[in-house]
Amino acid sequence: MRGEAPKAALIEGTRPGLGTETADLLRGRLKIGAPLLCLTVTLFTLHAAFFGHTEYPLWYGGVIAVVFVAFSALLWSQVPLTLGQLRLVELTLFGLIALNYLANQYIDALRWASQGDAVETMARITSTRQAAYAIMATYALFIPNTWRRALVVLTAMAFLPAFVPLVMRFHDPEALALLRSGMGVEAWTYVAIWMVVGVAITTAGTHIIQVLRVEAYEARQLGQYRLTEKIGAGGMGEVWKAKHRLLARPAAVKLVRPEMIDAKTPDEAHTTLSRFEREAQATASLRSVHTIEIYDFGITDDGVFYYVMELLDGLDLENLVKEFGPLSPARTIYLLQQACDSLAEAHAHSLIHRDIKPANLFTCRMGRACDFIKILDFGLVKSDPHEGQTDTESLTVVGMTAGTPAFMSQELVLSKPYLDDRSDIYSLGCVAYWMLTGQYMFDVSNAMEVAVHQVNTEPPSLSERTELEIPADLEQVVLACLRKDPNHRPASAEVLAGMLAECESAAAWTDTDARAWWELHMPGATTTPSPSDQPTQAE
Repeated sequence: MRGEAPKAALIEGTRPGLGTETADLLRGRLKIGAPLLCLTVTLFTLHAAFFGHTEYPLWYGGVIAVVFVAFSALLWSQVPLTLGQLRLVELTLFGLIALNYLANQYIDALRWASQGDAVETMARITSTRQAAYAIMATYALFIPNTWRRALVVLTAMAFLPAFVPLVMRFHDPEALALLRSGMGVEAWTYVAIWMVVGVAITTAGTHIIQVLRVEAYEARQLGQYRLTEKIGAGGMGEVWKAKHRLLARPAAVKLVRPEMIDAKTPDEAHTTLSRFEREAQATASLRSVHTIEIYDFGITDDGVFYYVMELLDGLDLENLVKEFGPLSPARTIYLLQQACDSLAEAHAHSLIHRDIKPANLFTCRMGRACDFIKILDFGLVKSDPHEGQTDTESLTVVGMTAGTPAFMSQELVLSKPYLDDRSDIYSLGCVAYWMLTGQYMFDVSNAMEVAVHQVNTEPPSLSERTELEIPADLEQVVLACLRKDPNHRPASAEVLAGMLAECESAAAWTDTDARAWWELHMPGATTTPSPSDQPTQAE
């Protein structure tokens, strides 16, 4: 297995330490642990003060609590900390909590020793053993570690019970003599055995947790990408935030579960895989800046399909309207024109999207540009008569139809043998209806009823569905997209873009307006690409 070493070495964190992942995990644990340890010290200090243990230096607990507060502030700040610095913080926090408890026990032991009570003095040693166990177990479970490093730290903690008599030897020999009268070799051996067993158990536990963490880490390696955070899920799979292991480039990875692919025989599976790959390659060939960029595509050993896409900073049109209400006519035109640019290129490559819907139109920041549209989920459907197949022979998903009923054209609902650009034009008209009114065209919840309406019912006027003023020229363009007969719709995305440009309010929303809106409403927009296969109305 000598040949596996270089491969493992390339993947950041597959060996003890886990690189930056360990640093991130350790910082996250310490961000929680520091305040909890601070609370522990504070409670013990208040307990001593309440019961009048004047021999205990209350200022000592107060100082440690202040230190913990300072560490908490540092950990929760944006100050970058290396793994080495975090390890120093870790040791300081656990060292202080141990010393605080030991100081308390030592002073308590001296108090009983001064009264000549050997039994109570010995009891303080016993309780120190118990406290050491608690600290060791907390450390082993809470702190990510290799077993070697854990062994060193836990062994040091195991000597906590010896701390009290060691200090007594130099500080109060008479108290030590009293302690020895109550604890012989047998008692000390008993304590030592317990501490050795404690070190062995907690070290083994640390190793088991580390092995599981490495396995989980390696399971998240997908080709050249490491999955870091799940950010969405839907009917066909999941969307993960990921990072390229060498370039450190952020990306979004969409995983398609194999059980969702309708392949009853090996030949069908092979055909589906080949088509899936061909469609991904076709999508990757698209160069419109308004089409989601695909970085990579592959199939894992266990049959999971995956797309690697650019990671976007913003939100899809479905959530945009739900959160902020219907869009102004000018902004609607501004966004639709960008979508037309993407569709025009795709249609020129004989790619029909078939699932244009608000969740698949993502408005985002792109460099300094705001309100920048990206169309998601291209490449799943290819309509090309030269391949001798219909569009319905493309990627099939168990229990799902191509498209979303609320945004499907008549010909798509009826599964007509060949679709052209105008099917996507209809869907884009449905999206425009949603953007301007905040409502679906047909206010029914049953998918079958929606499909029937898409075939037979003319859409209500936009003005009937909203109190907002919709310019007549823009409403005419939207309703033209929604005509049942494809021949009466705009002939192409380019034609539609020209019609939108001729609307009176076309130039009323500018780049400056877009930046101002984002600075006001989404100054810290989170990076969240839409899991475009999530259900919408009547899906």
